[in-house]
Amino acid sequence: LSLHDALPICIALEKQNKSAKAMKHYIKAIQIKQNYAKAHNNLGCVLFSLDRIEEAITHFRIALKSKSNYSDAQINLKAALTASKKAGRTYCKRSKVDK
Repeated sequence: LSLHDALPICIALEKQNKSAKAMKHYIKAIQIKQNYAKAHNNLGCVLFSLDRIEEAITHFRIALKSKSNYSDAQINLKAALTASKKAGRTYCKRSKVDK
């Protein structure tokens, strides 16, 4: 799995409701490039959808540490922090694939 292929594969797996497989690929991408903001953001979204809010918050924060002006991660962190307080579901915005 190359970094170039990682995001499209993960997003396709998510659309097929294969979150566990998508998570494995996001984690592999992060192991290759630890500061891969989009992979951290999207992994955070998968974790968020599985109600693993605290883990999602960690990945959104890592994404923002790598890319401080990353609006998707900013929006998602805010949603996750709100959800952690309310224990309710809110919106999570995934990053798009660069072409």
